[in-house]
Amino acid sequence: MYLALGDKYGNIVGNDNEAKLTIRLDVSNNNDTTLASQYPALSGESQFLSVGGTFEISGIGFTAKPGYTYTVRFETDGIDDTKPSNQAYLTELAA
Repeated sequence: MYLALGDKYGNIVGNDNEAKLTIRLDVSNNNDTTLASQYPALSGESQFLSVGGTFEISGIGFTAKPGYTYTVRFETDGIDDTKPSNQAYLTELAA
């Protein structure tokens, strides 16, 4: 799977070769205290570096207990959320 860093115009930010992408798993809608011993697991790499603004995601697996809600999160430091234009765009997307 490939993911890319894009600007607000939909263009790939092709000069970014330093951004990191981290994959995380979250569990929600869960009051089962026994789940702690069976928490969802991500196997393989969980961090990837961008090359030309793109991330190549491969070799990952996901193991979890059935019947629960899980979220796979993709987080990157490649988007500067301190810039006012990025803040405005992210607010617009969330609306």
